[in-house]
Amino acid sequence: MATTSPCAAPSPSLRCPLALSHPFASPPPPALRLAGPKLLPGRLAVSPPPGIPAVASALESLILDLDDDEEDEDEETEFGLFQGEAWAAADEREAVRSPELVVPQLEELPEQWRRSRIAWLCKELPAYKHSTFTRILNAQRKWITQDDATYVAVHCLRIRSNDAAFRVYSWMVRQHWFRFNFALATRVADCLGRDGKVEKCREVFEAMVKQGRVPAESTFHILIVAYLSVPKGRCLEEACTIYNQMIQMGGYKPRLSLHNSLFRALVSKTGGTAKYNLKQAEFVYHNVVTTNLDVHKDVYAGLIWLHSYQDVIDRERIIALRKEMKQAGFDEGIDVLAYVCRMEAYARTGEPMKSLDMFKEMKDKNIPPNVASYHKIIEIMTKAREVDIVEQLMNEFIESDMKHLMPAFLDLMYMYMDLDMHEKLELTFLKCIARCRPNRILYTIYLESLVKVGNIEKAEEVFGEMHNNGMIGTNTKSCNIMLRGYLSAEDYQKAEKVYDMMSKKKYDVQADSLEKLQSGLLLNKKVIKPKTVSMKLDQEQREILIGLLLGGTRMESYAQRGVHIVHFQFQEDSNAHSVLRVHIHERFFEWLSSASRSFDDGSKIPYQFSTIPHQHFSFFADQFFLKGRLLEKLQSGLLLNKKVIKPKTVSMKLDQEQREILIGLLLGGTRMESYAQRGVHIVHFQFQEDSNAHSVLRVHIHERFFEWLSSASRSFDDGSKIPYQFSTIPHQHFSFFADQFFLKGQPVLPKLIHRWLTPRVLAYWFMFGGSKLPSGDIVLKLSGGNSEGVERIVNSLHTQSLTSKVKRKGRFFWIGFQGSNAESFWRIIEPHVLNNFASLVTQEGSSIGSDGTQDTDTDSDDDMQMTDTERDE
Repeated sequence: MATTSPCAAPSPSLRCPLALSHPFASPPPPALRLAGPKLLPGRLAVSPPPGIPAVASALESLILDLDDDEEDEDEETEFGLFQGEAWAAADEREAVRSPELVVPQLEELPEQWRRSRIAWLCKELPAYKHSTFTRILNAQRKWITQDDATYVAVHCLRIRSNDAAFRVYSWMVRQHWFRFNFALATRVADCLGRDGKVEKCREVFEAMVKQGRVPAESTFHILIVAYLSVPKGRCLEEACTIYNQMIQMGGYKPRLSLHNSLFRALVSKTGGTAKYNLKQAEFVYHNVVTTNLDVHKDVYAGLIWLHSYQDVIDRERIIALRKEMKQAGFDEGIDVLAYVCRMEAYARTGEPMKSLDMFKEMKDKNIPPNVASYHKIIEIMTKAREVDIVEQLMNEFIESDMKHLMPAFLDLMYMYMDLDMHEKLELTFLKCIARCRPNRILYTIYLESLVKVGNIEKAEEVFGEMHNNGMIGTNTKSCNIMLRGYLSAEDYQKAEKVYDMMSKKKYDVQADSLEKLQSGLLLNKKVIKPKTVSMKLDQEQREILIGLLLGGTRMESYAQRGVHIVHFQFQEDSNAHSVLRVHIHERFFEWLSSASRSFDDGSKIPYQFSTIPHQHFSFFADQFFLKGRLLEKLQSGLLLNKKVIKPKTVSMKLDQEQREILIGLLLGGTRMESYAQRGVHIVHFQFQEDSNAHSVLRVHIHERFFEWLSSASRSFDDGSKIPYQFSTIPHQHFSFFADQFFLKGQPVLPKLIHRWLTPRVLAYWFMFGGSKLPSGDIVLKLSGGNSEGVERIVNSLHTQSLTSKVKRKGRFFWIGFQGSNAESFWRIIEPHVLNNFASLVTQEGSSIGSDGTQDTDTDSDDDMQMTDTERDE
């Protein structure tokens, strides 16, 4: 028996030039296992000991010589994710060493036929794709053993064919003779992680956990680094999960470089999302301190910065961190983040001019301001209404050619709005749309300004642009603003149209606007029924209230007998509660007291509000409270009438545009799910968070399917608050699409798909699952289906004079248009593509399908290409 080094690097792949006959003509003799003497560690194949026959074929010699050559290279070569790091340092290698893997040797086997067959497998298997690969292994079931398969898997690892090794290991696991080998699983997971195959590495990792084994420290380390190496931080959450398990489940002490790498990733998130990583960053800092490792200066500055971005700032913690930073010998005054934190602290204490002094002091010390510092000082000065100072700072910020100007422009426009400086607000709006990508908040501020000054004609134009532009869209606030504008101009016909649109979208109409609309239409002898508040909780509200009461919501009896009040209370330091607060306020709006209602944006909604006293809450008070205490146990099923709640159906139909949009999204990979009730389905919309193109499309789809979305998926705020994953309500109207595009849960292509490829369908297929390359070529990702269905699509495109190429990669087909065909395709879909969408897709330069994973699936059949000429041949 021999051992292998867990950190040995595989050599470049070598293909055997020998043409040998198939060695499986006759059935094998009974297997015989011989135990040889233990050889030197780190050697996979050495000269046979006395009494063992020499290798009997040239192929075996080649395999053995290849393995021997590997060892010489292992001593000098480093590769993979850890190149250039201190990974191979002698003093640290022991800390992350994998368990020793014992592998049987070819020369230890007495049967020549077995040695020949194993050598043949080592030569042939790495060259095959998944289906042929599995068929070859299945043909060896009569004779192959776990030791034989282990040798083949390890050989694949050593020639850097990690995918082949993973297939061999996966095949071994399914055999009846398989016994879990912790050392082999560790070696496979480590090599996959170094190669960037994070999904396959995680699969082996989870298999070890299911076996009741704690993965080796090397596996934890490699998997975390692999997750952190995924571009744009898409797998940061997974890296944090493995890091926490490494410490809590494994009891390991990670190296300082791993702590620092994870912390750097936590504070490098852009767009304000980094503030949600505070808890994890504090955990990393705690581990560094408790293991007596050196805390880097950037760790202190990063923690202070994260604390300063929270909705509720823990000043005591910031003071403690500054104190620890000084004790460690670091000067906080030379760091931009430290100045930003101090500016925020002065602003919170009502001293904005001291914040400005901090900003000037930073520049006097030749510390160049960054984007965060400009954002903070402009925000502080706009709240202080220092117009001249803000305008000067804004001009400096624009002239610095720094990016991400939008937050500063919004702060400036809010200040002009509050000061009734509408001309300057309009100029700022024009400057902003010339430099930044427009959004709903920007247009809503400008719309409100136009309505305030009475420029209804211009406001109507802006509102129409918002409504027609899917990148912007309208919401409750913008519709109410436009409704007020029409009412102030006494244009009741247009006001009625806005009211009808709001009713269809289930937007709440402000009471004063409804009264004005009613009185105005009465003059024209037209009566509009006001949107009455049904003083009876609907089914959804009843379920929401039950869930909140189980979570701790309080109720109070009123002076009148049988009348109760519900008190909603949310945690101010919880981001999750902040989002839930806005939704509950919106959902129970008609039940709230006048003091609790807020018509402003979500940030103005209080964290505590109450309903009006009403007898309809008495039932819940009787069920959930007994002498002021919450009942600990509730009966199963629905508390009301003891019936199971059926999904609330919406009596409406998809319009033609929505049907075409849905077909395009389904072609690109959108999923559907069958509901408990037969014939009812749910559509799950999922978009990539790291894709600007998908971010724009997400807002548009949320707006276009708003009435179909579940209450948990609806967002009445600006586009930045819309989740990247949301779902529709369960409805039987989606059953047609589920039957056409899915078969037993797997995506398929409808037989009539060639008839449905309208320009709008192609446009949304392109926006969701396509890409426009810098060369001008266009590719579309097709989820599901087979060659026959793809050919129907290609033939349909050919009838529109579009010649395409098809390539299969794993479970996806890719349809490509080149040259003049790409130009023709773009001319067809351009009228239905969202504004500025093409530039976003081209900049990303890669597919933006719904599941753009980093780990490329190489287990596919041979690539298939078809052109019109090739199909004719």
